[in-house]
Amino acid sequence: MVLYRMLPWLRIGFGLLAVVAIARQLAVQIQLGFSVVNFFSYFTNLANAYAAAVLVLGGCHSITGREVFRLGETARVASVAYMAIVGIVFGTALRQVDLGSLRPWVNGVLHVVTPCVVVVDWLAAPPARSSIFIFCCDCSFFR
Repeated sequence: MVLYRMLPWLRIGFGLLAVVAIARQLAVQIQLGFSVVNFFSYFTNLANAYAAAVLVLGGCHSITGREVFRLGETARVASVAYMAIVGIVFGTALRQVDLGSLRPWVNGVLHVVTPCVVVVDWLAAPPARSSIFIFCCDCSFFR
């Protein structure tokens, strides 16, 4: 019961942690003279930014009880899928690869912590079954 009262705050906290990690690494990349467009061309950065937004907005929705964004459960489905891909690909293919200027704590947050948090959040508060069906039917792949 205590977990469910803390869940919105945990969502917001972990979402903000992902935002801080992305912002810190973006600052490092800019200092090194890399392109901002190139930074946001990486799936990991985009997926983490998306997951952070879903976590923060979902936490705010849980606290206020008001609808913060319309596609809540559909957004969560996509977020879980994206972050599962990030975690699996990093864990299987990139764990031993030198990631250049990527800060170790940022690496841990973006490739391990956030994917695990999003999946655990999904398991702790699963969506209604119908929202998964709606998500699948809305995908252009199934049309």
